[in-house]
Amino acid sequence: MLRPGRLFLIATLLVIGCEVTDSLSTEVDFGDPYTIAAEDAPPVVPPRLDAEGLHVSVRYSGGCKTHLFLVQFLSRGDTTEIWLHHDANGDRCEALLTNTLTLKVPVRVLDTENVVLLSPDGASFKLR
Repeated sequence: MLRPGRLFLIATLLVIGCEVTDSLSTEVDFGDPYTIAAEDAPPVVPPRLDAEGLHVSVRYSGGCKTHLFLVQFLSRGDTTEIWLHHDANGDRCEALLTNTLTLKVPVRVLDTENVVLLSPDGASFKLR
């Protein structure tokens, strides 16, 4: 059984994690290097947005530590720009990894008329 102090700590960490994942940002920060893999060949899926969230395939170097991708966004009028912030956790391994992610996005992003996914290499993908 969890002690009240530990329960409070876990609850606080969960809340902090939610705030970071759904952050409304004023500056695009992609974090550690990655690319969006957009070819139409398995296991890669072209970026898309639906009620389940953002589906996107990413490529990055690593393989020794857990990597974290967080959805960030900026809304302007009827358009929302979203991007991923990559935290490589200091991974210095050099294997080229490709992962297909499904990430939750805030309801206000889903309610926006125009949604664009920004990529670190300057590309953009119109999702809606």
